[in-house]
Amino acid sequence: MAKVKPIPCGLCFEWALHYAHQHPEAIVVHGRVAEPFAQPPHRYDHAWVEHRGLVRDWQTMVVGYGGPNFAKRGYPIPTFYELYRPTKVKRYTQTEALIQMARSGHKGPW
Repeated sequence: MAKVKPIPCGLCFEWALHYAHQHPEAIVVHGRVAEPFAQPPHRYDHAWVEHRGLVRDWQTMVVGYGGPNFAKRGYPIPTFYELYRPTKVKRYTQTEALIQMARSGHKGPW
């Protein structure tokens, strides 16, 4: 049976919370990003973590998007912001993210 490749959307909010649970110093970030190089630019809600100078998200770390430079490693924070042009950015510590999840009953966006 052939291995099914994951669909590259839908798990970023859950993944960011899980990552922050394992790395309490990581910052959970929610924002609206633009798909790089898409014409016209497609914007969507997204979650990632900022940790040790890198942006890590489900699509990059699990699915392997980001090409040979960033897949499975993460993007340098300035590079991610330049490529994805996030707006409506909200940052949460691990504790703040857990409080938001408890208050809202879901994993994001908040």
